[in-house]
Amino acid sequence: MSEALKCDECGYRVTKAEAIYNQRRKEHPEEFVYKRPEFIRSPELKNSYDMLFQRIKNDSLYKEHLKRLATGTEAQKDVEVKRSNKGYYQQHYEEKGIIKKI
Repeated sequence: MSEALKCDECGYRVTKAEAIYNQRRKEHPEEFVYKRPEFIRSPELKNSYDMLFQRIKNDSLYKEHLKRLATGTEAQKDVEVKRSNKGYYQQHYEEKGIIKKI
């Protein structure tokens, strides 16, 4: 911008554009307010979220896994990350206090 202002031709155009911009901003300030885009979940994503919440609600093994990841010690977190990376929680679940394997 500073280089454009040094040039006679470009400087005139930049100052003219700036004047138009400032005038437009004074007359219509609502056009310059940032509107946060609305996030609409796809049916697949909504289904995945519903399944995840059902698992957290019903599977206490998975609930404990998330609790250890959030509030556990570093050693507990390391164990949980290793289990998760190996697919332990895709293969195991808890039902009525008993850990079952798929």
